[in-house]
Amino acid sequence: MFFSKTPEQKLKQVITWVRNLKINLPINADEIKSISKLDLSFKGITKLPAEIGCLENLTEINLSYNSLKVLPKEIKQITNLQVLNLGYNQFTSIPDVVFGFPSLEFLNMEANMIKEVPAPIGNLTKLQYLNLFANQITQLPSEFYSLVKLKHLNMALNQLSKLPDDFAKLKNIVE
Repeated sequence: MFFSKTPEQKLKQVITWVRNLKINLPINADEIKSISKLDLSFKGITKLPAEIGCLENLTEINLSYNSLKVLPKEIKQITNLQVLNLGYNQFTSIPDVVFGFPSLEFLNMEANMIKEVPAPIGNLTKLQYLNLFANQITQLPSEFYSLVKLKHLNMALNQLSKLPDDFAKLKNIVE
């Protein structure tokens, strides 16, 4: 019979994982549970533990400059996430779990190997900053134009040959 881990066991596992990465974070469960920002850039991470989802108070995660290809589905438990930096990893697509963050305002996925922007991008209705610089994107789905709060967009160094007429719907873009 399988026993699921208690929240305390999950937090202890996250603490152990963070210690192994030599990150200076609180070492007791109550303190780590309350952190709102987590910078794991330049740590050589190839896989996030599923227990990362127990850090429910996170609003910002920086996972740039690692070797990530996927995100665990449990990360969706971080429902107040506003800033997600996945730049300079090895993603070939935007992870589906990203489209489930209702509060996401900032998404950086520059310099990955993303070939397409999937339709669920339209779910990110609060998104204000999107960086897809230096990927392999050839076109944008019509749902992309639901991102009406978008202010900053970087699509340079992709394979886009033209922008559709619907691009004019993104009236708040300033950069």
